[in-house]
This record gives sequence, C-alpha cells and structure tokens, in this order.
Amino acid sequence: MTIYFWNSRLLILDQSLSTLPHIHHYVEIIISIEGTFRILIEDNWIETDAILLDKDVSHQLTGSNREQVVLLLEPETITAEALKNKFLCESAIFILDKLVQSETKHALKNLSHPTATPEEANRTLALLIKDILGILPTNKLFDPRVKRVLAELRSSPEKKNIRELSRLVHISESRLMHLFKEEVGIPIRQYILWARLMKAVNAIVAGNSFTHAAHEVNFADSAHLSRTFKRMFGKTLTEVFGSSKNISIITCED
Repeated sequence: MTIYFWNSRLLILDQSLSTLPHIHHYVEIIISIEGTFRILIEDNWIETDAILLDKDVSHQLTGSNREQVVLLLEPETITAEALKNKFLCESAIFILDKLVQSETKHALKNLSHPTATPEEANRTLALLIKDILGILPTNKLFDPRVKRVLAELRSSPEKKNIRELSRLVHISESRLMHLFKEEVGIPIRQYILWARLMKAVNAIVAGNSFTHAAHEVNFADSAHLSRTFKRMFGKTLTEVFGSSKNISIITCED
C-alpha cells in the first residue's frame, strides 16, 4: 500500500483494497487501474471502474486482484466543490466510467513505485481532475470568519471548541454553527472530530506511537482513536499502519 498525505487530500494505492462498511466526511473518488471493482452502497452492489461519492455516504469496498486508487478530498476544497456541483446535485454517487483516461491510470499506477515523488503525485492528480471535470476548478471564496475557523482547526483542532471559535470570530455559537454548515457542508462538531483524527494520523505517519498520537489530540486512548478510525475508514490503525514493510507513506504540500 502507498499513501500520499496532503493537508486536505489523501491518496491511497493498493492491490485488492477491501473495507468494512464505513462513513467519513471526505468526497471520494475510487478507481480501478485495470478492470473493475465492487462497492456496496445502501444495500446495492455496484460494479464499475470508477465512482464518485459525496461525503457521509456509507459504503463497503470489495477489491479485485487489481490495483485500485482511492482519492479523498476534504469537502470544502475547490476540487470537491466543483465535483459536487457538476455530478452530485441530484444523487450522492456518480459513476465515472470512461471519464478517466488510460494515460492518467498509467500515471496513477506509477505513483506506487518507490521512486515516485510528491511532485509527480501533484501532476497526476491534476491530470485526474482535468479528465473528470474537463478543466481545473477555480477558487471558492469562503466567508472570512469560516476561513479563519478552518485555519484554526487545521493547526490545532485538539485545543478548540465551538465556544472558543465563536469568540475568535466575534459571532454567537449558534450563528457559527449555522454559517459553518452552510459554507462547508458539515456540522462543525463533526469537522472538529475529523480534524483531530487527521492530526492523529499525521502524527502516526511522522513515526509516533498510536498512544502518543491519541493523547496528542485528546482521544481517551489508542483504542478510542482506533475505533474512530475504523468507523470512518473501514480498517483499523493496525491494518493500515501496523506493518511498515508493507506500506509506503509520502507527505506532500498542497
């Protein structure tokens, strides 16, 4: 398994990727490099070579013996907004058959090679998004108060609660909750939990123990952190990070 981490994106490449049913707050693109895969959504099995899922869609992935790619995007990002606006206005899923070009799939496959670089990952993701959208999306302008809250939660989610954040941007707690949900599309309490989980994952990627990562972001213990991770990703921390010889982790800049 190869994993690329950005501040607001996560790219996973693996052979025969399978998960338990799970739900998370990322907008997700799943691609099979060759052939198809099967995915369970609302009691219906779908077989496809590429699919787009909105945030908060429960799903279970059954891999084949072929390499698969999973791209997770924080929903307030420019790319996620563009994908939702184009494909997810009437449904929480969209089949992307035939949209991803063979050249792009080949470039994605190359990202699992040990010599692949973060720069190659950035270029390949740009190719992928251009295949799907036709163009690269332009910036979305957030309310300045929401933008500041997002920045605070990315830097230190374990130290922030709604009361502190509302004081920071000089609005009431109820107004902040409404504004955040309207702009980002996720209740702020769910986003705070998600931001804490992502910071814990980054700590593990940096070489810290599960226990240290859990305490750093105020989870009760490593078991609490692992349960939250499994609920959102369908795999335990040990399954993903427990065997360093089987996983390559690369950090990137947006």
